[in-house]
Amino acid sequence: MDRPRRTPRRSTTAAAPPPAPYLRPQQPADSPAASLPTETLKQILDLSLKDLKLGTAQKARLAFGRVAVHWWSVAEINKQAVVRSSSKAEKLAQAIRKHGKKSPTTLYLKIEALGAGRGQRAASLLSACRGLEFLQLRIVAGSPLGRQDDLLGKPLYEALQSLSSLKTVVLPERIQLTSATFFGLLASWTRLEVLRASELSLSDSGGAAPSAENLPSLTTLRIPLGPSLAHARHLEPLLAASKSTISHLAFGPVEVELGDELPTAEQFAFLLPVAPRLKSLEMYDGAQTFTNDCLEAVIDALKSVETLTIGFSGHDAGTLFGRLCRLPQLKSFRLRQGRRVLRSSLSSV
Repeated sequence: MDRPRRTPRRSTTAAAPPPAPYLRPQQPADSPAASLPTETLKQILDLSLKDLKLGTAQKARLAFGRVAVHWWSVAEINKQAVVRSSSKAEKLAQAIRKHGKKSPTTLYLKIEALGAGRGQRAASLLSACRGLEFLQLRIVAGSPLGRQDDLLGKPLYEALQSLSSLKTVVLPERIQLTSATFFGLLASWTRLEVLRASELSLSDSGGAAPSAENLPSLTTLRIPLGPSLAHARHLEPLLAASKSTISHLAFGPVEVELGDELPTAEQFAFLLPVAPRLKSLEMYDGAQTFTNDCLEAVIDALKSVETLTIGFSGHDAGTLFGRLCRLPQLKSFRLRQGRRVLRSSLSSV
């Protein structure tokens, strides 16, 4: 006699849900975490990201946004993009144009040292981010994107010109530009507030004399004076264009090459019109020191300065601290030559 076949039991365990295609906030809308005020959340986010590196900061922003729906909106996940190569820049540009991805307002863009088409790929992303407000552009030293004396190349230059909403530009790597290219970009960045280009090198081979349009919002400028103050003539029109707003200047080391004449007070005269409104000034000795009083008129004019960094050169050491005591707003003072720093507060002066 044949035994009846057993019907296999069906498992009563529910199948696991498929993984979410995106990061889901974990807290319900009525949780205490979700009910925190927007202003409080923004302060928490700003403090948590303050000292983090770029990649870590972006991961922290994502983790922050997963707490609750409200936190996700405050974190503004799509606000910032960290792009480490021109190929990734091209992919992000395609996602913005073809798939409706929201373009970032803050962009950290790195362009690799070698490879054909790097400038065009990077330019495609910049052109897709017309609302960009913050840009850090790192061009790794290698084969130039343009000429040897003008590193950007035409596609990247034109894309940068189109970013009329920029408020902060940071160029942390060494970059060679002609004065025509540099001032051409500034003419397009009419909302610029902060420019940090500590390794910028300017040349006149573009054929145009340095000039600058009105820069009504520029408050902070970090730019080198160049070997033997070669950039001073470029800085004069730049400061004139922002004379009513500029308040923070940093030039780094004043490099005087062997065999060149010592700097004179006339070479620093371009600082006198803006000196009375400066809140901070950084300008110290490079490898070589020099003995004259070329900076004393500038120091005397710093009536609003709160933070001052200068070198051991360009002033009479015997009268320096007397001059500093006549600066009514001074709170922090440093003497510096290269890596050697002597720091002091006003109370100790």
